[in-house]
Amino acid sequence: MAGGVVAVLLGLGASLWPTSGSDKPARQEAADAKPKPSPTTTSTRAAVGWQVPTPAVGAGPTARIQSGDGSWMTPTTYVVGTPDAVTSYKRDTGERAWSIPLSGNICGASRTQNGAGQVAVAWAREKELRAHCTEFGVVDLATGRFVWRTSLPRENATPGLRISVAVTNDVAAVGWPGDGAPGASAGFTVGTGERIWTAPAKGCTSEAHAGGKELLTLSLCGQKFKVGTRDPRTGAMTWRYTAPPSTKDAWIASSSPLVVALSASDSEPGDERLVSVSDQGRELATWKTTAKKYTTGCTYTSADCGAVITTPTTLFLATRNGAGSNSVEAYDVRTGARTWKYSAGDDRTLVPLHTEGQDLIVSLLPRVLQGSRLLRLGPDGSAKLLMRMADEVTPSDDQMVDDKLRAKSYYRDGVLYMHHPGAYEFWGGPMVMTLTTDAG
Repeated sequence: MAGGVVAVLLGLGASLWPTSGSDKPARQEAADAKPKPSPTTTSTRAAVGWQVPTPAVGAGPTARIQSGDGSWMTPTTYVVGTPDAVTSYKRDTGERAWSIPLSGNICGASRTQNGAGQVAVAWAREKELRAHCTEFGVVDLATGRFVWRTSLPRENATPGLRISVAVTNDVAAVGWPGDGAPGASAGFTVGTGERIWTAPAKGCTSEAHAGGKELLTLSLCGQKFKVGTRDPRTGAMTWRYTAPPSTKDAWIASSSPLVVALSASDSEPGDERLVSVSDQGRELATWKTTAKKYTTGCTYTSADCGAVITTPTTLFLATRNGAGSNSVEAYDVRTGARTWKYSAGDDRTLVPLHTEGQDLIVSLLPRVLQGSRLLRLGPDGSAKLLMRMADEVTPSDDQMVDDKLRAKSYYRDGVLYMHHPGAYEFWGGPMVMTLTTDAG
């Protein structure tokens, strides 16, 4: 939300040093145990399961960019964004369960689903180059149907950059910054599609939303970035946190617990930091940064920070692979103290995928002559090998997981589900791939 100016961000770099607490391991508190841990497999030898090839799309200077944001799990299906559609695949076979055609490319999708198994999606009105994102709706993942859909005003509509889409049990919301003009924000009752608000909060010009147990909204109000909650019935804003005046750009890196990413530059990586915030709006811990040290996924073209993973008590980050290898580090959300560090080893890269209770599921990316590995890191940083792909000259799953986590991967019941979100014009691999063990 760079004051309405969209630019390319190389990533929110960071060399993290906690400004509160110590480097001694902090005692871990119990975290939400849902989803239930995947069962321990009897073999870690893995192979490619089912996969879905990338559909043929147009190419060339006049071709429109096609992508497929969105990746969600249900008990029986894996649902992803596909070119001009949302498509569900049966988890056990990869057979298509259903597909919802859209009038144009997916511009943005909620990273989470609500308690009813519903997600929110924004897409373009036409299948044309530079088509604007004016369509919005809520999809039921169980039935493969729209709960409702609506058209947004074309005024100030975005072609997709920095759009945010979020859903909770009460609200579905969409927002984006303006490009030299005021941005937009809209919220709807999740079950009916009734409009709750149609513009940013009073005194603000743009908004970005993050879902979860409640909707959090990041607003640009004059020269200040604020985080608050909008009433699910009236849209009235209650402010929780105001960023320091030196902030030039900001993201909601995590909604529960609330972690914001702040930048002192609105055009290139600069003095960024992560700040954890209490429910009362008090800063708990601040991690100062130096550029190009940590990977967060915060960019000037995205509204979230996909590579920041949290539990209620812990924040996980991966260092950048700038010297041939990297590591994953865990920090206490309240104190900022580092609780453990796990290194990838020579010439390897670790990417944290998601949590399982207090554990962290991590991918060790493949490279030439070295297959990928999937690990479970415990609350003390101890590692358990879950999957081991064969060492190949050209790994089968190469680039299916990226370090910014644009698309969420899932490890469930001995199977790893991966989705490549595009742009498909420049991607030669599969759109969806699963890896499975002998026992998966």
